[in-house]
Amino acid sequence: MNGRIALLATALLLPASSDAIVMRHDQDDAAFLALADKYRCTVTFNDTDPAGLAGMGTLIERQWVLTAAHVAAGLSSTSVAEIAAREYPLAQVVLHPGWHREADLQVDIALVRLAQPVDGCAPVRLYTNTDEAGLVVTFVGRGAKGTGLTGVDGGGWDGQLRAATNRVVRADGPLLQFRFDAPGDAGVTAMEGISGEADSGGPAYVEHEGVLFTIGVSSHQDARPAGRKRGAYGVLEYYSRVSYFADWIRDVLATPAN
Repeated sequence: MNGRIALLATALLLPASSDAIVMRHDQDDAAFLALADKYRCTVTFNDTDPAGLAGMGTLIERQWVLTAAHVAAGLSSTSVAEIAAREYPLAQVVLHPGWHREADLQVDIALVRLAQPVDGCAPVRLYTNTDEAGLVVTFVGRGAKGTGLTGVDGGGWDGQLRAATNRVVRADGPLLQFRFDAPGDAGVTAMEGISGEADSGGPAYVEHEGVLFTIGVSSHQDARPAGRKRGAYGVLEYYSRVSYFADWIRDVLATPAN
């Protein structure tokens, strides 16, 4: 997740990997790069001064991006949204009203309005059904590479977009839970992976009858099940649940721009 997040000390949660997508170790990196080609319209937030990756997001309307509140709160006048190799200035940030600090992980969701509509990319639909448990999703992120064996120490930063798959373990209240399964584990997917620090705010995509939906927003990670080894097999990943926040999202989109 984004480096700005401060996790609840009482929950003993650890920041997620400092890498982007962390992958199963027995698959070629080229496969994760190729999978990401399908999702080239995934949003990357960049800081221009100083230069750096600020987080990820999902284009849900031509002028609106869905992301995590802890990512949106850190954006500034020098931040831009990069979408399909084009940069778009930001016009407005709307944090969920229940989010006031980086410890508000139950409501880690926000919307960002762009200064101009996006051309050449179709917005992703919101998934509003509540049957997420068991669905296989695709995570997309940009940054360094790592594997479930190495965790955050898996490789250097190259700035390329990668994608990996995972399965929803639980859909409970405002959160979706994922687990980074190892090869041979019962729930492992063919392109198993987990998101990392630079991927906060990014999507969990599902496709139904040729239509792309987002069911979640990358929020935080619990490394305790992996012996506190960030990004390693066994870590738990939590995404803000789109179906839970769908009414709030629609209300913001329907409100006239400031």
